[in-house]
Amino acid sequence: SCEGKAADLRTGCAGVAGSPRLKKLLTYVLRLGRELDESRGRKGAATDVRGFRLHGLLKLADTKAFDRETSALEYVVGLMRRNDDADALAVFEELPGLEKAARVSPDHCLREVASLRHGLGKVEALKAAASRRAEADDD
Repeated sequence: SCEGKAADLRTGCAGVAGSPRLKKLLTYVLRLGRELDESRGRKGAATDVRGFRLHGLLKLADTKAFDRETSALEYVVGLMRRNDDADALAVFEELPGLEKAARVSPDHCLREVASLRHGLGKVEALKAAASRRAEADDD
């Protein structure tokens, strides 16, 4: 049901928003972005990395780090391990509702809501027609 799917989305979003491990992991990704900026000689410039697009996370495994052999993802994992933050790599243990939320199609939910609204409009029209007939019968 749409209500169940919405609940799955709310649970998944709340888990992501409240996950200390995910926050730590994303902090390391941001740190990588800053290090890349600094390696390009942009230290202290107005272009300091303050964020990144989620789309960029998908490229971490394919993007090569400083040595041109290690992927950016491997670099981040190694950095976390060296700093004794490897526990953050178990982020999905902290987000049990994320798998269900990931399966929810927002487009499908929107179509269901539109269909329900359309059906509700028909019910209201039938109710209004029945009220008019009842009033006409009373006259």
